[in-house]
Amino acid sequence: MITGSKDELMQFIPCHHRFEQAFKALESHDLGAIACGKYPICGDDIFLIIQSYQTRELFEIAPETHRVYIDLQYMIEGAESFGYLEELLPKGNTYSPENDIEFHELQTCKSLELRKDQFVILFPGEAHLPCGNLVTGTENSVKKAVLKIRM
Repeated sequence: MITGSKDELMQFIPCHHRFEQAFKALESHDLGAIACGKYPICGDDIFLIIQSYQTRELFEIAPETHRVYIDLQYMIEGAESFGYLEELLPKGNTYSPENDIEFHELQTCKSLELRKDQFVILFPGEAHLPCGNLVTGTENSVKKAVLKIRM
Protein backbone atom coordinates (compact mmCIF):
# COMPACT_ATOMS: atom_id res chain seq x y z
CA MET A 1 0.00 0.00 0.00
CA ILE A 2 1.19 3.49 -0.90
CA THR A 3 -0.39 6.68 0.44
CA GLY A 4 0.26 10.34 -0.16
CA SER A 5 -1.02 13.61 -1.50
CA LYS A 6 -1.62 14.55 -5.14
CA ASP A 7 1.69 16.42 -5.46
CA GLU A 8 3.59 13.24 -4.47
CA LEU A 9 1.93 10.94 -7.01
CA MET A 10 4.43 11.19 -9.88
CA GLN A 11 7.33 9.90 -7.76
CA PHE A 12 5.70 6.44 -7.86
CA ILE A 13 5.78 6.11 -11.68
CA PRO A 14 8.74 3.66 -11.52
CA CYS A 15 6.66 1.22 -9.42
CA HIS A 16 4.61 -0.06 -12.39
CA HIS A 17 4.79 0.22 -16.18
CA ARG A 18 1.22 1.60 -16.45
CA PHE A 19 1.46 4.19 -13.68
CA GLU A 20 2.69 7.06 -15.86
CA GLN A 21 -0.28 6.85 -18.24
CA ALA A 22 -2.72 6.36 -15.34
CA PHE A 23 -1.35 9.25 -13.26
CA LYS A 24 -1.30 11.65 -16.21
CA ALA A 25 -4.93 10.80 -16.94
CA LEU A 26 -5.80 11.56 -13.32
CA GLU A 27 -3.98 14.90 -13.40
CA SER A 28 -5.28 16.02 -16.81
CA HIS A 29 -8.98 16.00 -15.89
CA ASP A 30 -11.09 18.22 -13.67
CA LEU A 31 -12.29 15.29 -11.57
CA GLY A 32 -14.80 17.38 -9.64
CA ALA A 33 -16.66 18.15 -12.90
CA ILE A 34 -16.90 14.52 -14.08
CA ALA A 35 -20.21 12.73 -13.49
CA CYS A 36 -20.28 9.44 -11.61
CA GLY A 37 -19.59 6.49 -13.87
CA LYS A 38 -16.91 4.39 -15.53
CA TYR A 39 -14.53 5.90 -18.10
CA PRO A 40 -11.95 4.02 -20.19
CA ILE A 41 -8.41 5.43 -20.23
CA CYS A 42 -6.62 2.58 -22.02
CA GLY A 43 -9.22 -0.08 -22.80
CA ASP A 44 -9.50 -2.64 -20.00
CA ASP A 45 -5.92 -1.98 -18.86
CA ILE A 46 -6.68 1.37 -17.21
CA PHE A 47 -10.08 2.81 -16.43
CA LEU A 48 -11.51 5.47 -14.14
CA ILE A 49 -14.53 5.13 -11.87
CA ILE A 50 -16.04 8.27 -10.33
CA GLN A 51 -18.14 7.58 -7.21
CA SER A 52 -20.26 9.68 -4.84
CA TYR A 53 -21.59 8.16 -1.62
CA GLN A 54 -22.21 8.52 2.10
CA THR A 55 -19.60 6.99 4.37
CA ARG A 56 -20.56 4.16 6.79
CA GLU A 57 -19.28 2.64 10.00
CA LEU A 58 -16.09 0.64 9.36
CA PHE A 59 -17.52 -2.33 11.27
CA GLU A 60 -20.28 -2.55 8.63
CA ILE A 61 -17.80 -2.90 5.74
CA ALA A 62 -16.40 -6.25 4.61
CA PRO A 63 -12.70 -6.25 3.71
CA GLU A 64 -12.16 -6.48 -0.03
CA THR A 65 -9.26 -7.57 -2.21
CA HIS A 66 -8.57 -7.64 -5.93
CA ARG A 67 -6.62 -10.12 -8.05
CA VAL A 68 -6.17 -8.46 -11.45
CA TYR A 69 -6.16 -4.70 -10.87
CA ILE A 70 -4.28 -2.21 -8.74
CA ASP A 71 -6.61 0.32 -7.07
CA LEU A 72 -5.65 3.97 -6.92
CA GLN A 73 -8.28 5.67 -4.78
CA TYR A 74 -8.16 9.47 -4.88
CA MET A 75 -10.40 11.71 -2.77
CA ILE A 76 -11.96 14.50 -4.83
CA GLU A 77 -14.30 15.94 -2.17
CA GLY A 78 -14.93 15.09 1.46
CA ALA A 79 -13.03 12.67 3.67
CA GLU A 80 -13.33 9.10 4.92
CA SER A 81 -11.75 6.59 7.22
CA PHE A 82 -9.98 4.05 5.02
CA GLY A 83 -9.48 0.71 6.71
CA TYR A 84 -6.71 -1.70 5.79
CA LEU A 85 -5.19 -4.98 6.95
CA GLU A 86 -1.44 -5.40 7.10
CA GLU A 87 -1.53 -9.14 6.44
CA LEU A 88 -2.69 -10.80 3.24
CA LEU A 89 -5.93 -12.73 3.51
CA PRO A 90 -6.40 -16.21 2.08
CA LYS A 91 -8.47 -16.42 -1.08
CA GLY A 92 -12.11 -17.15 -0.40
CA ASN A 93 -15.09 -18.35 -2.41
CA THR A 94 -16.64 -14.95 -3.11
CA TYR A 95 -14.43 -13.76 -5.98
CA SER A 96 -16.25 -12.01 -8.85
CA PRO A 97 -14.05 -12.03 -11.98
CA GLU A 98 -16.40 -9.54 -13.71
CA ASN A 99 -15.72 -6.93 -11.00
CA ASP A 100 -12.31 -8.22 -9.83
CA ILE A 101 -13.46 -8.14 -6.21
CA GLU A 102 -13.47 -10.61 -3.38
CA PHE A 103 -15.04 -9.96 0.00
CA HIS A 104 -13.69 -11.43 3.23
CA GLU A 105 -14.98 -11.84 6.76
CA LEU A 106 -14.89 -8.71 8.85
CA GLN A 107 -11.89 -8.42 11.14
CA THR A 108 -10.08 -5.80 13.14
CA CYS A 109 -8.27 -3.34 10.92
CA LYS A 110 -6.11 -0.27 11.07
CA SER A 111 -7.28 2.92 9.39
CA LEU A 112 -6.06 6.15 7.93
CA GLU A 113 -7.85 9.35 7.02
CA LEU A 114 -8.27 9.88 3.30
CA ARG A 115 -8.93 13.58 2.69
CA LYS A 116 -9.31 15.85 -0.33
CA ASP A 117 -6.38 15.50 -2.78
CA GLN A 118 -4.97 12.44 -1.00
CA PHE A 119 -4.63 8.97 -2.50
CA VAL A 120 -4.03 5.38 -1.57
CA ILE A 121 -2.65 2.75 -3.97
CA LEU A 122 -3.47 -0.88 -3.25
CA PHE A 123 -1.95 -3.84 -5.03
CA PRO A 124 -3.74 -7.16 -5.62
CA GLY A 125 -4.20 -9.07 -2.40
CA GLU A 126 -4.03 -5.99 -0.13
CA ALA A 127 -7.24 -6.04 1.91
CA HIS A 128 -8.99 -2.73 2.43
CA LEU A 129 -12.24 -1.30 3.76
CA PRO A 130 -13.07 1.95 1.93
CA CYS A 131 -15.97 4.31 2.69
CA GLY A 132 -15.70 4.52 6.49
CA ASN A 133 -16.97 7.32 8.74
CA LEU A 134 -14.28 9.57 10.18
CA VAL A 135 -16.28 9.96 13.39
CA THR A 136 -18.42 7.12 14.74
CA GLY A 137 -22.09 7.76 14.00
CA THR A 138 -21.42 10.63 11.59
CA GLU A 139 -21.87 10.06 7.87
CA ASN A 140 -19.94 12.19 5.42
CA SER A 141 -20.58 12.86 1.71
CA VAL A 142 -17.61 12.07 -0.51
CA LYS A 143 -16.69 12.07 -4.17
CA LYS A 144 -13.85 9.75 -5.09
CA ALA A 145 -11.96 8.70 -8.21
CA VAL A 146 -10.86 5.07 -8.43
CA LEU A 147 -8.32 4.27 -11.11
CA LYS A 148 -8.17 0.56 -11.93
CA ILE A 149 -4.77 -0.40 -13.35
CA ARG A 150 -4.21 -3.90 -14.70
CA MET A 151 -1.19 -5.67 -13.27
